[in-house]
Amino acid sequence: MKYVEKVFNVSGNDLGISSSHDVVVLNHNRKNKKCRVKTITSLEHYDRSRRCYRYDYDALKRAKNGDIFPLNKNVLGNEHWSGIDSRDINICESTLKERKHSRIDSLPYKYLKIIYK
Repeated sequence: MKYVEKVFNVSGNDLGISSSHDVVVLNHNRKNKKCRVKTITSLEHYDRSRRCYRYDYDALKRAKNGDIFPLNKNVLGNEHWSGIDSRDINICESTLKERKHSRIDSLPYKYLKIIYK
């Protein structure tokens, strides 16, 4: 239970994507040492000058279609707007790393009810 409902950082190679992302652990199988996670993806990014945010229109389109569940900035403790991807990914528990830039390490219960499927 020390992994379930917590937020961790995972490298992009382990997730099968280009860069590292934060993930929410939904299930943990102690026997196989595997976790079922959902990726937290950014809906906005800094521009090249790092002065203002620019929206990620592909991610916003996926949020509009219901593939990404948007979250408030203060829910995750991020400085930019994010959302939880609806696709499940199975990874090894050894790939989970602590988040460095946030004090919040778990999601509130009302959001967990929505993302469990």
